Formats: sequence, structure tokens, C-alpha cells
Amino acid sequence: MSPDTQVSIALIVTIISIVFSSINFFSGRRKDLKNENEQFIRISIQLENIQKTASETKEDLKILNDKLMNVIEEQIALRQQVKEIWRRIQKLENKE
Repeated sequence: MSPDTQVSIALIVTIISIVFSSINFFSGRRKDLKNENEQFIRISIQLENIQKTASETKEDLKILNDKLMNVIEEQIALRQQVKEIWRRIQKLENKE
């Protein structure tokens, strides 16, 4: 073998190694991208579920707040009635 032949064989082996390394790199990168996309899809679905739950919770809180306001209004009305009843009782006691 002449030195030129050895250099040519070494160059060919080097080029083949670079080609195989590139193929492995890009095929591995493609798998990584596919896995990342699957993870993003899962995360997106989970975020949508969280958003849906948060919206439902907000609606439930609005309903509870409305009910609470109704109870508070009723309580205020009852307090006024009780005060009025005590005023009448005091008037009746003062007349006797």
C-alpha cells in the first residue's frame, strides 16, 4: 500500500464515520423532538383541565357569594324586625 492509498482509505473511513455520526445525531434529534412534542401536548391538555376546573370553581364561588348575600340581606331584615319588636315591647311596658 502506498501512502496515498492509506490516506485515501483513512479519508474514506473518516467521511463514513462523519456520515454515520450525522445520521445518528439527526435521527436521535428527531426522536427527541417527537418526545418533546408529546410532552407539550400532555402539558397542554393538563393546563386545559386546570383552566376548566378553575372556571368551574369561579362559577361555584359566584353562586355561593350570591347565596351568602341573600342570607345576609335576610339577616339584616330579621334584625330590623327584632329591633322593631323590642321597641314595641318597650312602648307597651311604658304604658303600663
